[in-house]
Amino acid sequence: MTLGDAAVEPLAHIKDFRMSFGETTVIKDPSFDVRAGETFGLLGTRSPRAKSAH
Repeated sequence: MTLGDAAVEPLAHIKDFRMSFGETTVIKDPSFDVRAGETFGLLGTRSPRAKSAH
């Protein structure tokens, strides 16, 4: 990808991401790059088993 004459390198490269809740896979193997100026996020519920930093 280019922006003007300069190549825009990814700030993050996500490959084969997977998210499961118990036995249920809710996200399966997407791969993508995140570049400067882009915004991304993953939404979901907080597991009651997750440890809290509080």
